[in-house]
Amino acid sequence: MSMRRHRTTPHTTTEPEPPGGHGTVPVIELEHVGRSHPGGVRALIDANLTVEAGELLAVVGPSGSGKSTMLQLMGTLDRPTEGVVRLLGHDVARLRDRQLSGVRANWIGFVFQQFFLTEH
Repeated sequence: MSMRRHRTTPHTTTEPEPPGGHGTVPVIELEHVGRSHPGGVRALIDANLTVEAGELLAVVGPSGSGKSTMLQLMGTLDRPTEGVVRLLGHDVARLRDRQLSGVRANWIGFVFQQFFLTEH
């Protein structure tokens, strides 16, 4: 996941502006984040993570450990059922859909993996 800072003029902005200067707050924070689904399925339990500007990380673990769920929460594609996800200091659960669209369009880059394996 890559993050980039976006500046807009105050009269045209619909997405949140980053608080302070870039690097003064973590790029992303997860605090006691969980994600449950109907039927009692808990896809993610009590995840904590802080990523500072310039840091690189890899998300690894066995199948079913919550990697994809955590990445979906970090990318604002889903909302946590527990805890707080912050992007540049903004609690994503408090953002309106239009603001989340702005965040996705200007602050987050997605690379989707397809499972089309070639023979060679």
